[in-house]
Amino acid sequence: MSFDPEFPGLLAKISKIYTGEKLFWLRLLLYDHCTGELLSRRNVTGHDLFNQLKDMGYISYEPNDASCTDVEILVDIAEVTKEKRALQIIQKFKQKHKNNNKNYNFTRGKPISEYRKNLFNALRSNTTDLLATMPGHYGLNPADFNNKWDLVFKLEGSKALEESNIKKMEHFAMILDEDAKQIFLQTQNGARKKSTRTKVKASASKGTRKRQRSLTSEDTDNVDNSVTRDTGPSTSKQKRTRVSVSNTRRASVSKSKNKKKQIMISYNHTHDVIVRDIYDKLKKKLKKSHEIWIDFKEITGDLAEDIEKGIKESSIVLICLSEDYEKSENCMFECKKIQEHKKPFIQLKMETYKPGRNSKVQQLVRGKSKLYIDFTDEMNFKDNITKLIRCIKKEQK
Repeated sequence: MSFDPEFPGLLAKISKIYTGEKLFWLRLLLYDHCTGELLSRRNVTGHDLFNQLKDMGYISYEPNDASCTDVEILVDIAEVTKEKRALQIIQKFKQKHKNNNKNYNFTRGKPISEYRKNLFNALRSNTTDLLATMPGHYGLNPADFNNKWDLVFKLEGSKALEESNIKKMEHFAMILDEDAKQIFLQTQNGARKKSTRTKVKASASKGTRKRQRSLTSEDTDNVDNSVTRDTGPSTSKQKRTRVSVSNTRRASVSKSKNKKKQIMISYNHTHDVIVRDIYDKLKKKLKKSHEIWIDFKEITGDLAEDIEKGIKESSIVLICLSEDYEKSENCMFECKKIQEHKKPFIQLKMETYKPGRNSKVQQLVRGKSKLYIDFTDEMNFKDNITKLIRCIKKEQK
């Protein structure tokens, strides 16, 4: 068994491609393959990461033992990151050794998971500035992170997150803009279901449009006859215009009457699991009367502008109180704007703590500190949702 002297050269060439921000790509993609100690090192290099893959047996090349050969994870990395130069180097290496060894076969070891690929693609396409919006919600300093890749890498290792990929997907989907979220959550089955839903919807729409054309024709004829009797001769075009204007006015009045009120949820992301549960329950139970505003759904541009607009357009704000909420600059900004716009609010207690004497929270809730709904006991979650809905309806009267 002989070791191929060109193999270290392969790793060295690829390492030179993954530097700067691309090194952060590697760190996120290889989260499941390399040790946390190495990944967390400030001065880690691409060569360090590739060497550990080799040392741990994820990549190897020994030409006299086909069962021990594996460079496919390098192909995965090059394809996901769309680095054509890296892919060319790897493919050239593979082709040369396939030509030299007729029975040679590159085996496939542990691949990069679909979850990790989707997370990478979503972060790459995300256009909102995550460093501007996210650290404050976690009580973190934006200056401690180099970029969004660094931020997500640190959050992924947080003890506050569940270990399963499903829970992580739910968590990270919350911090991405809408387009990136769709990329992140896509799966082969999900895409197939979406395709099926689209076809059914298109088919239904087609049938609906046919029925609408038929009904419109009949209704127009009836109305036209009525108009003719009342007003005398008139062109068909004039009659249709009158009907259209009348329908538009009725639709406008109806829309104005049925306009939903908006509820904003102001919270810190250390409690995003229970807040997401609250959001889901309110959205379901109040869907006929209210829209629920929450940052991961509504922030698409400037953080401060979107938040102030959300507060201004809301009929009531839910303040999820906690010590981290009070320490967050973003959350304090929200409290300030709630006060400025004189918005009614309901306090939701996320944990047992006492607001600081001179904090913006204390200034806002002064005189109402005893009026809150206690969400610290998970056993009473269902009852608390019922109380909250009752309070919202009472406040909206």
